[in-house]
Amino acid sequence: MAADAESTVTLYAVRHAEKDSGPNPPLTAEGHARAEALVGALADVPVELIYSSDYRRCLETVAPLARAKSLTPEVIEAADPHRQIEALHGLPAGTVALLCGHANTVPMLVQVLGGVCPDSQCGMIPDSTYDRLFKVTYVAGGSEPTRTTVEVSRYGEP
Repeated sequence: MAADAESTVTLYAVRHAEKDSGPNPPLTAEGHARAEALVGALADVPVELIYSSDYRRCLETVAPLARAKSLTPEVIEAADPHRQIEALHGLPAGTVALLCGHANTVPMLVQVLGGVCPDSQCGMIPDSTYDRLFKVTYVAGGSEPTRTTVEVSRYGEP
């Protein structure tokens, strides 16, 4: 049985867009285009909170959406998964949020929230894959993971 919208949180989760090389690299031109595409993909979604890893590539990925929605991203260190989990479990019912993380952290967080992805898409995201948009709907407080739903779509150019 699906939980009703009044008792659930809706989390959109993405891996950062295409990145350059080097330590803490910025986005490439393709990555900036994908970050802009995220604005279009979520244009009609009432995102009210944005979480981002502390890495430059994540902050640059969410920057256009943050501007479009007049939000300031909350930065949570990628090296602190417990804080990420606490933040997501602590969201009140009715919240719609976006989280930008990494190839290994996004799938982990989806699974911790009780998500089972279609077609095994919650494993480690391949290095060359940047276009996945996870929509995770879960009961606020994380108390009923069996009622979590996950939809996976794509945004931007393949």
